[in-house]
Amino acid sequence: MKYRVAKGKAKIYPIYEHLIIRFDRVSRPVRIEIHGDPHVSLMRGIYKNPTKRSSHKTKSDPSFDKPLQMLHVDLCGPIAKQSLNRKKYILVLIYEFSRYTWVEFIRTKSHVPMLLINLLKRLQFLHDMQVRVIRSDNGTEFKNSTIEDYLTSVGITYNFSTPRTPQQNVVVERKNRTLVEAATTMLNASSLPLTLWAEVVSTACYTHNRSLVVKRFEKTPYQLLYNKRSNIKFFHVFGCKCYVLNDREPVGKFDPKGDNVIFIGYAWDSLAYRVYVPRTQIVVVAPQTSYNIN
Repeated sequence: MKYRVAKGKAKIYPIYEHLIIRFDRVSRPVRIEIHGDPHVSLMRGIYKNPTKRSSHKTKSDPSFDKPLQMLHVDLCGPIAKQSLNRKKYILVLIYEFSRYTWVEFIRTKSHVPMLLINLLKRLQFLHDMQVRVIRSDNGTEFKNSTIEDYLTSVGITYNFSTPRTPQQNVVVERKNRTLVEAATTMLNASSLPLTLWAEVVSTACYTHNRSLVVKRFEKTPYQLLYNKRSNIKFFHVFGCKCYVLNDREPVGKFDPKGDNVIFIGYAWDSLAYRVYVPRTQIVVVAPQTSYNIN
């Protein structure tokens, strides 16, 4: 005897030699063969249907109450369009306590282990704090002997999320989406070439660290990490046209002394701006006093 399972309300209708059962949450009708006890076989067919995963509750409180004790790491990419420096991946690090974020751009996944190790050394040295736990997904760029040997030698615990369960690494996964969506909006609004996506993501991360407020503390990530307020008086509108002194090329007596450029971001390691020069299609770092932004 054959039974057919179809969509609809939970009712049973006998029609000749078929049994039609309607369910609320079955996405498509299925046909099953009944052998032996029809009730047992029918339940087996129902359990084989695809089901939805249960939702994950949002984590309201952080696991640690001090900076840099726990870092969330993820790799975003590959990006279809290479950046100006031929980068295709975004390495995102965000620490649990204040949500301060770092981004690095790489060409291949093979660069992740050494880059991550160098970043850990630099962060711990600059802030004089010991990282205790690192959490990431099960990607081979993170789950390898190079990283595991280093973390074991320095006493750092490595946590991995369950495969195909990004909800367990939700802190950095949501940050990835926030940065990508912000960069997409900024690129579309400014009509800049897509090859500048790395610069735009870096700018979005830079401004988020100094402007977004962590609700639990009513402070910005920068203020929680450095224990001081960030100066945002030098912030300017992304994509605005500006003028910068051309001190990179030999200029004649009566030649223009500057270039018309487009403001695209801030230098992380110095008090300067990053601007895009359409004439040469390159990105340069300009001191604060060398040009004016209107």
